[in-house]
Amino acid sequence: MSRFESFFSDLVGITPTLFEFFLINSFYAGILGVVVISIKLIVPNLSKNTEYFLWCLVLIRLVLPNDLSFEFSIGELIQSSFSEDLALSLSASEWLSKMVSDSLSSSFITTLNLSSLIMPLWLIILSISLTRFIRLKLKLQALLTRTQPVGEHSIVKQVNRWRREFVIHRQVIVLKSDDFISPFTFGFLTPVIFIPKQLLESSHIDQNETLETVIAHELMHIKRLDSLWLNFQNIVQIIYCINPIVWFIVWRLNILREELCDQQVLNTQKISKERYGKSLLQVLRFSIGSKSPELFASFFLSHKSIFKQRIKAIAKSKIKGKISVKMNSLKLSFLAIFAITILPLGWQHQPIILPDLTKQNLDQEQSPFPEDVRKTYKAPIVKPKL
Repeated sequence: MSRFESFFSDLVGITPTLFEFFLINSFYAGILGVVVISIKLIVPNLSKNTEYFLWCLVLIRLVLPNDLSFEFSIGELIQSSFSEDLALSLSASEWLSKMVSDSLSSSFITTLNLSSLIMPLWLIILSISLTRFIRLKLKLQALLTRTQPVGEHSIVKQVNRWRREFVIHRQVIVLKSDDFISPFTFGFLTPVIFIPKQLLESSHIDQNETLETVIAHELMHIKRLDSLWLNFQNIVQIIYCINPIVWFIVWRLNILREELCDQQVLNTQKISKERYGKSLLQVLRFSIGSKSPELFASFFLSHKSIFKQRIKAIAKSKIKGKISVKMNSLKLSFLAIFAITILPLGWQHQPIILPDLTKQNLDQEQSPFPEDVRKTYKAPIVKPKL
């Protein structure tokens, strides 16, 4: 058997297990998604930081073990809400599988193997998504070989000043190239800010103000470690490529991420809202009519469909002082504790403890003699005959 045939055989063998993992985690993520949307509807003024954190929790839930459970988790609370027989006899995975199979038992679909229908489709779409992701990575690596370092003293000075403002200790490299028209950031250990060469040389924009806005925005992404999270987000989106819930979560996270970076730059009170919005519009006008590269890491402009929403968010934003920022940090700490409670949606499989029927039957066994006779009766002693 060839190596490919062996790999394919192993893949077919674990298909049911993979399907069960995706099915149950999608079910759990759907529950948490409904919870987040409900919270947003109940609390319309929910902070963007809180909403972003909650959606991140839903995304993390998709890669956790199905049966993850703690004694104080919500999964154990759900278990205690069910009947005793169900809680003792079924684990979370078995219960969900039973629920799905029972719902299909009376229809034509019962004659089909659900995993054999969905898994081939999932493998095809996953292969396409993974190929595209790898192609973009290679394209980005090739782009690095065609870039030039930005050596202008004014730009280097701005980068260092904003690094101190955001307390970024990592070295940040600024590169320029003709191959892209939208500023973006890439990398984690040694982050790189890409700036279009046309933007540096254009005479139709106020370079100092616009470039400072771009640099501040990109450095905030570096401060927040967004590049690291984006890699995780992309991997989850590839794995769950046929799950519409994941696509919605990623879409919402991308919007919130950009708005949070805008807000956090404005919170420094180093750039006014008017100047920030004006710089954003200038970069957008500069990019109109040009073909953007297909880079998933493009941050500053993001997708043009959400650009108007970002402008509105900037106009409505309220500058928060340092006390508000500290309160947000305290709030996120409480949310982290909340995450430990809500993420483990599985419950522990408790063994069935059977009663000691032998002792119970002996205790309940009826004697043919009355109780007073049993107390005084003594068995006769039979002596053997000599």
